[in-house]
Amino acid sequence: MPPGAGMFYLLGVLFIELPIAAIRSIFRLLFFVLRRVVAVFRLRRFWRAVPLEQKSTFRCTLGSFVLVTLGGGILFNAIPCTNWAEVTAYGGLAAFAMLYLLVGLFCSRWRFDPMAVFWWGALAVSAGALLFYVGV
Repeated sequence: MPPGAGMFYLLGVLFIELPIAAIRSIFRLLFFVLRRVVAVFRLRRFWRAVPLEQKSTFRCTLGSFVLVTLGGGILFNAIPCTNWAEVTAYGGLAAFAMLYLLVGLFCSRWRFDPMAVFWWGALAVSAGALLFYVGV
């Protein structure tokens, strides 16, 4: 190997191979995220095909699990509630779990999905809050 060849190799690695590897990693990350987004939309499509009674059973189970987990965690001090923000966050999570529990218990025989109405309403309220925040 002639003298100085190591420097050319080092420069080749720094300015050719490393940028190519970085670009390859960025594309892999983008494709990974894209596949996950597609998987979420595919799950949403499958969730729309599930009968309402099974959705209600799942919601009731999930709501009761979250309520029991939160209650036990707060009771045994595994979840610390030291300031107002934490109390508000845990209260909001408990309220959402209670909503899921009640919708799962009482709405399994209805003709429409009340949570779909809830999510459209939440989207409308969020859009209104965003418009109010932006100042339109």
